[in-house]
Amino acid sequence: MSAQSGAEAPEVTFIFPARNEEKTIGEVIEKARRAAERAGMRCEVIVADNSSDATPEIARSVGAIVVTPDRLGYGYAHRYALQRARGKYVVIVKGTHNPALRGKPRRSRSR
Repeated sequence: MSAQSGAEAPEVTFIFPARNEEKTIGEVIEKARRAAERAGMRCEVIVADNSSDATPEIARSVGAIVVTPDRLGYGYAHRYALQRARGKYVVIVKGTHNPALRGKPRRSRSR
């Protein structure tokens, strides 16, 4: 379920800092969405992207919000995307295969 499709704010925002991850980004975004769905949570996905490959196009094609930080750096990409997050909970995920997305997200702390 996408926060973009409804007026309600998402409960969880998944943030993917990404750079040239076209081989895996679509799959990990789908895994994040399924994890939120299993938990019964509305979600949005933000990809903070500075890629020279097809990563942003693939992310958009599976419903992610793609933002382009004005500086390079993994930490900066986190902060840049966090400023745009609307979810009560935020999960920062690598854009590669991530075993953390196998189960349900746990509600450990809110923003």
